[in-house]
Amino acid sequence: MDFWDNLANPAKPGVTQAAGAPKPKTESRDWLDDVIDRQGLTDRRDFVRSIFAQESSSGTADTSKPNAKGARGPMQVTEPAFRDMQQRGYIPKDYRWDNPEHSAEAGVAYLKHGLDQHGGDTRKAAAFYFGGP
Repeated sequence: MDFWDNLANPAKPGVTQAAGAPKPKTESRDWLDDVIDRQGLTDRRDFVRSIFAQESSSGTADTSKPNAKGARGPMQVTEPAFRDMQQRGYIPKDYRWDNPEHSAEAGVAYLKHGLDQHGGDTRKAAAFYFGGP
């Protein structure tokens, strides 16, 4: 069973997991927690989750194909932002933009980059994130 097959099995009863959203591992800790921890944003978990909620309705929106502005994946990352995160070393060079898990990690990395650029100010980091590269 691959990533896309797992989407048919949502973590919470009554919640449909859309294409493009990684399947949560458990109800108390999910894939996004792992990404947040890998990117060193454990203390900003609520901030990251608020952006995730805005970008993909907390993973319920279909984000498998690029939208009108070219963003895709659970964190709605554009390909230029994705490539920027690879170039800066926030995500591995072998990650693929069309892989929703990789795209989500790039989105969290982009938030980290915004926080780094703006001294940890979440308002400025959010504006940076939504403004794109």
